[in-house]
Order: sequence, then structure tokens, then C-alpha cells
Amino acid sequence: MTAKEFWNDFENYEQNLRFYLDSLPNVKDHSAFNHICAQLDSYCPGLEAILTSRSKEKDDCHTLVISCNGDKDLFLYINRLVDEAPKILEWDIKAFIQPKFKEGSEIWDTPYTFDSFSITPKDIFFTVIAWDHEKNIFDILFLLPLNLSDVDNDKLEQAFFVILQELWGERFVADRIHSLSFIDHINSKFDFVEFELLQECLESFKE
Repeated sequence: MTAKEFWNDFENYEQNLRFYLDSLPNVKDHSAFNHICAQLDSYCPGLEAILTSRSKEKDDCHTLVISCNGDKDLFLYINRLVDEAPKILEWDIKAFIQPKFKEGSEIWDTPYTFDSFSITPKDIFFTVIAWDHEKNIFDILFLLPLNLSDVDNDKLEQAFFVILQELWGERFVADRIHSLSFIDHINSKFDFVEFELLQECLESFKE
């Protein structure tokens, strides 16, 4: 499937998508959304459609974000697809998950809920344990609260990549973060700082 064919198909379904975005608690339960996801996969496997209903208070458009969960090998396909997107009334079409960390202090107090645990950003601290100055990428160690001490590392890594992408955006995370690791007790080898200072900290590293 070409980018043009995808957008032609999206235009045929967008009215249904808007209706169900505004009336269903979970648009992923609807056949139109599943169809668009299948067409997106036909264009390029690994891409994901994230739909958001418009804010009536702000009179916003509905939003379609095309994501690849930080897979740099797919950046070209996203950019090409979004560059070819037509102007569609009532839709804001974006490439990559956009950062939210500047939206206000309440985002740090809001828990992210996963299958068997939740993570509140204000409870998290971090430190940089390695920096590849040529690629300008970092290995990050997170200091976790005790309620996360029994959570499997793979689940924690998946959860933290979700949170990182939401807070600082998909491109920033893909470009700057190499690996994540976790600890649930203070180690005197490291100086931990507040999670909300992550971007400021990484940008302070200079060659």
C-alpha cells in the first residue's frame, strides 16, 4: 500500500472514526479503527495509529498521531506518510508522539497505570550511568519507590518507555536514550535527581 492509498482510505473512514471517538470509551473496540490499523500495517509493519478526540473546551481537532514506538528504522516511513497527508477538516495529523512535559505540574502527580502496577512520575529519580559522546546517547538508572521493587525488569522497561515518550516525545527518547536500568535502594555511588529534570540534565552534557 502506498501513502496516497492509505490517506484515501482514511478519508473514507474518518467520519466514522470521529463519531466513535466522541461516543465510545475505547475507540480500539471499533471496526473502523481496526481497519485503519490494518491498512497502516500494510503500508509499513510496525507503525501505530494513536487517535484522540477533540477537546470541546478548546474547540480542538481530533488528532491522529503516527508512531513507531521509537524504532529509528521506521522514521523515514512515518515522515513520508505524514508529509503526504491531505488537509482533512477536523483532523490534526502528526508524526511521532509529542512531548507533554511542559503542559503543567499536574502531569508529574498523575499515575500511569499498567496491568498490575502504577508509576507516578514525581516518585521517580534518575541518574546517568553512561554517555556515548559520539552518538550523544545515554544509559539511565532509575531509583524506584518500594512499591515497584517486585515488578519484572522487562515490564518496567516497557512501562518507562511509554512514560518517557509521553512526557518528552518519541523523537527525543529515540535519539537520546540507549538503555534503562532500575534500582530500588539508594546507592552512594550515584547522585539521583528528580525525574522532571531529565531533558535538562541530558542537554547539559557537552563534548
